Amino acid sequence: MGRKTIDVVYILEECNKQLTRDDLSKSEKRAICEILETILFKTENYSGFNYNYWLSVGCNQWRDAGEPSFPEKEKYILGPSGDEWNRHYYYSSAMQEASRRLPREKEPIHGNAVADFIRITKWEARRLFAKGNETIFLCPCKMHPGFPFNMALMVSGKEWLEKAQWYKPRDDGTTSDLWKGTIEKTAWDLLYNNWNYYNTSYETGYYAHYYIQR
Repeated sequence: MGRKTIDVVYILEECNKQLTRDDLSKSEKRAICEILETILFKTENYSGFNYNYWLSVGCNQWRDAGEPSFPEKEKYILGPSGDEWNRHYYYSSAMQEASRRLPREKEPIHGNAVADFIRITKWEARRLFAKGNETIFLCPCKMHPGFPFNMALMVSGKEWLEKAQWYKPRDDGTTSDLWKGTIEKTAWDLLYNNWNYYNTSYETGYYAHYYIQR
């Protein structure tokens, strides 16, 4: 007998994946959001959302622009299209635990590549990175992790957190331009700038998508 139910985790992940597509209209994305929110509220799993443009590139652009306030900040959150339905929905705490226990099938993507990776938000990547012993992957936004053309860089925060110690304010009060206020922020900035210099281009994309391995 075929399976008659499906886990909410899978529904959320599939909806998040579809919401990143550029070929869907605003009305199509709105329909996905409304259906997903209904499911999440009904199952008591709603835990908020953020905007894909802000998570992928808008936040960095906003900081580079001097962190302007609203209403100017809105263009960095929604992007040039102003699409308020281009969203990324978050796991509830119960869904995070369920996601770790669920068996996951390997699905083929892009010919011979194998989807052994789960895309996560920049916020989630920074949180795992700051722990020091968790592994994340940075991949140029136009590329995909997995073979045959794997451009995902495996990163652990430990090395970069140690490097960041060298840029702490000195006893004489002088501060390096590379110091970002905390060890964690400095370490992330060092990593990202290094990765960005060697891995981004017009062909591969100018910013990172973040992944963990299944």
